[in-house]
Amino acid sequence: RAWWILEKAGVPHSVVPGNHDLGPRGESASYDRFFPPSTYEGEPWYGGYMGDPTDEVPDPEDRGNRDSYQTFSANGVDLLVLNLEIDLPPSSIAWAGDVIDAHPDHQVIVVTHRWLRQDGVRWRIPLYDERVSSAPEDVWEQLIEPRCNVVLVLTGHDAGEAHRVDENSCGRPVFQLLADYQRRPRGGDGWLRTITFDSAASMMRVDTYSVTRNAFEIDANSRFTLPWAGAGAPFVALGRDLDVTSGKMSSWRWLDLEPGGAYEWFAIADDGALATVGMTRRFSTPVEEAVTW
Repeated sequence: RAWWILEKAGVPHSVVPGNHDLGPRGESASYDRFFPPSTYEGEPWYGGYMGDPTDEVPDPEDRGNRDSYQTFSANGVDLLVLNLEIDLPPSSIAWAGDVIDAHPDHQVIVVTHRWLRQDGVRWRIPLYDERVSSAPEDVWEQLIEPRCNVVLVLTGHDAGEAHRVDENSCGRPVFQLLADYQRRPRGGDGWLRTITFDSAASMMRVDTYSVTRNAFEIDANSRFTLPWAGAGAPFVALGRDLDVTSGKMSSWRWLDLEPGGAYEWFAIADDGALATVGMTRRFSTPVEEAVTW
C-alpha cells in the first residue's frame, strides 16, 4: 500500500530487496509477487533486470527485479541507478558489470541493502551461509573498484549513519553512504535521505529529513556535501600525505597547470576507518601575456 502511493503519483523509483525479503537460500516469493519487472517495464526510466522474459522455463540465474537498473538525468548529466540484492551471487556481479560497461557515459549510483557497518567499515563476510553469495568487500573488489564511472554507493541494514570514500582504479573517489533509521522512535520516525546534484557548485548535497516531524537533522553525519564534477572532467587524486598527525597541517604542490585555466579541488582526511571530505574549492590560473620584440 505504501509503494502504491509512488506508483499512483507517477514518481520514478526503484526497489532493492534486503534480508527480510530474501530467504536463506535466496528465495523471494513475496518480493517477486509485489515487485515484479512487469510493474516497471512500461516506464521510460526503467532500464531492465537480470533475466530473460522470453524463457519458457525459468532460469535459476534469473533474479527478476531483485537486480535491476534505472536511468535519469540531473543538470545535464546522465546517471544510472544499479540496484543489487543483499550479498548477491557471482552471476549477479557479472550481470551488473555488463550493465555498467554498457553505459560508459553514465555516472553510476549503486544501491544495495548491506554494505557498511556503523563504524564505516565494509562488511567482509556474507550474511548467509546457506547460499552462494558475495560479501560487500568482494563486490567492491570485483565490480566497483575496477570501474571508473561509479560515483556513489547507498546502503542501509545497519542502524545508524556513516560514510566513507575510497578511490577506484582510475584514482577517482567513490562515496559510500549508510543511512538506516529503524531504531529511531516509531519505527524510524519518517527519516529519509535526499541527495541534490548541483553542477554549478560542483557538489552533491546530502540532507536528512523527517516527513513526520517536518524537520531536518543537521549533525555532521546527517547534512554534508560531497564533491561532484557534474558534466566536467572527473576528480582524480593528485597525491597523498601519509605522515599527518592529528592537529598538523598538510600541503601538496599541484604541477602542470595550464595558463588561464579553471580548477577545482577538495581534500579527504582519512584515519583508516572513516573519512571526512572537505568542501570543493575553485581557483583560476593567470593568462600568459604575449610579448613582442
